[in-house]
Amino acid sequence: MNIKILDKYIADKIAAGEVIERPLSIVKELVENSIDANADFITIEIRNGGKTYIRVSDNGDGIHSSDVTTAFQHHATGKIRTLDDLNCIETLGFRGEALSSIAAISRISIFTRTEEEILGTKVIIHAGKEVYHDSIGINKGTSIIVEDVFYNTPARRKFMRSDGAESSAIIDFIERIAIFYSNIKFRMINNGKDIFNTDGLSNVKNTIENIYPYKEYKSLLRIDSDNFSKEIKVSGYISDPMTTKKTRKSQIVFVNGRIVTSKTVDKGIEKGYGDRVFAGFPIAIIFIQISPKLIDVNIHPGKREIKFIDDSGIINCISYAINSSMKLEQSIPTISLKIEEKLKDKINEPEFKGLDYQLDLKSFLKDKREKEVSETREINNEDKAFSDFIDLKEDLNPLINKLEFSNLNIVGYLFNTYIITSIDDSVYIIDQHAAHERINYEKLIK
Repeated sequence: MNIKILDKYIADKIAAGEVIERPLSIVKELVENSIDANADFITIEIRNGGKTYIRVSDNGDGIHSSDVTTAFQHHATGKIRTLDDLNCIETLGFRGEALSSIAAISRISIFTRTEEEILGTKVIIHAGKEVYHDSIGINKGTSIIVEDVFYNTPARRKFMRSDGAESSAIIDFIERIAIFYSNIKFRMINNGKDIFNTDGLSNVKNTIENIYPYKEYKSLLRIDSDNFSKEIKVSGYISDPMTTKKTRKSQIVFVNGRIVTSKTVDKGIEKGYGDRVFAGFPIAIIFIQISPKLIDVNIHPGKREIKFIDDSGIINCISYAINSSMKLEQSIPTISLKIEEKLKDKINEPEFKGLDYQLDLKSFLKDKREKEVSETREINNEDKAFSDFIDLKEDLNPLINKLEFSNLNIVGYLFNTYIITSIDDSVYIIDQHAAHERINYEKLIK
């Protein structure tokens, strides 16, 4: 086998493919550059899922006319100078690969001007080669247009997803990053239609509700690690334990302003909620501020993953912040019970279509505290069958009554876990999981 050095043109395409996986990668790199350039207004426009057109415009610092061509060369960066800088990265971008990689696999145009310059600069690059360079009158900031992604690398182009899937991924990223950078105005345009705008007024909670206008996001709980650690600061918003999703998609994590995925953070969230969660994944928007020296953001080409030097410290700090919030009265949910349609024949209302009853646990617990009920009753009856229920008389002496399950009326379900039943003027709550285990136990004994 003869070993040869790859042609630079081919090598550049391979290197670009490591950084630019899909249109989302381009948007991510350009938006992060805009944030690093101190922009407070960023517009993102895409067409056909970003395959044919991507535009990211900002009012940031801009690139000096003498540096524009250099900015598109491989490993060109203004964010690190020495090896030690890699141990203290405080910017979102730093490798100097983004612009050169994007230019290598697309047709790219850049318009940019700094504050001190009278005229800006326009440069057009096709497949890594500069084809136009001139001065232009524009506002301060930078606007980059990327067209025909992977047009010169058809092997990569065929692996892109549908327009809808690519658009969704980009919109989801912009929604997420707009939460942490609530001080920046974001405008998202898809196929000529405005998707959302943020006001840039630095109110994180309002930004969350603007981006996710759903009921469960309006009642999120604030979390804060307070003085738990001098080196790690955890804050953010979470849902109560009963408000969950089927996947972790609603768990968004920022570390020093960077959106990341981390199993360490996942463990911290799980530990914080403990056994309060019956099923699914609670909503969690977590902000972690930590010394750059205590993390490594350079373990993934797309900078999606992050490594912590002290995993246990992160887990415990997140757990503390969440667990502290869980102890507050605000974390107790207001529960809505839906009466089954089968009860309509018991209601003397021809237009009856089901009733909604609110069980306000907060008021209930408040009343209970005000009455200062100090007596506690513990009934130990492990040897009794599951069908034995306790009925307390006025003198508080327990009386064992045999209950016939066939007489119970099912009136609703709670959290997909409890069966709400009634008989006469009494209500019985059955944990269906525990009941199932008991039934299996009884079968085993027999």
